[in-house]
Amino acid sequence: MHLETVIRKESWDVDARLSDLDLSKAVLIEVVQKAVCARNDSVKFDPINAPGMLAYIYGVRALRELLVPKGWCIGREENIEATYNSNANIRILYQNVDNASGSIDPKAVSNKGAATQRMINEFQPSLFPEIDQERRKRLAKSQPVTWFLCVSAIDDDVMAELSCPRAIDGGQFSGFVERIFLVKSGDWKNISNDNSFNTDEDVNEQDFQVNVSRK
Repeated sequence: MHLETVIRKESWDVDARLSDLDLSKAVLIEVVQKAVCARNDSVKFDPINAPGMLAYIYGVRALRELLVPKGWCIGREENIEATYNSNANIRILYQNVDNASGSIDPKAVSNKGAATQRMINEFQPSLFPEIDQERRKRLAKSQPVTWFLCVSAIDDDVMAELSCPRAIDGGQFSGFVERIFLVKSGDWKNISNDNSFNTDEDVNEQDFQVNVSRK
C-alpha cells in the first residue's frame, strides 16, 4: 500500500500550515541561520563530527530561545531533546539531514535510537486513515505528534524543512506523513541576506547616546 506524503512548498500553503502549528516561517528560518552559523564556526582542529554537533546544539538552543517565550516548553522524554507545544500538541526535534526540501525524503545524518523509534512508531498518525481519528483521540492527551526540523548544508547551499515522519526503521525515517519546505536549493543566499527573517526582539537598531562624565 503506497501512502502519499503531503508536501507543502507554496508560500501561502507553508504559511497557513505553520500557523496551524503555532509556528512561523521567520522563526524557523532564524533557527536554521543560528545552526548554520554554529556549523561554520568549526575549524580543522575540531573533532570530525564538530560541524554537525555544533549545528545540533545551537539548533536545539535556538528553537527553545525563540519558542519558549511564545508558550512552548522544553521536553526531554526518554532523554530526547525536544521543544513542546501543549496547545498544538506537537513537539519539534532538530535534525541534521543529507538533503532537505527536495524530491527525495531526507535521511538523518546520524541514525535514530530506539527511544526515538518508539516515540515515532507508537504515537505518530496511523498508516490506516480510517482508524487514525479514533486512535489519535485516545492518544491526544498523553502523546504529542513529533515533527523534525530537518536541515542540510551542502557546500554553501542550505536547505530546510519541517516534517512529520510516519515511522523509523533501521534508525532511519521510513516515509513521511507531511513535509513542509522552508528553504529549497538555491534559496539560501537570498534568505541569509534578508534581515526580515531576524525575529530577535532583543535587538534594537536605534542609536544609543553614551553620557561620559568626569570624576
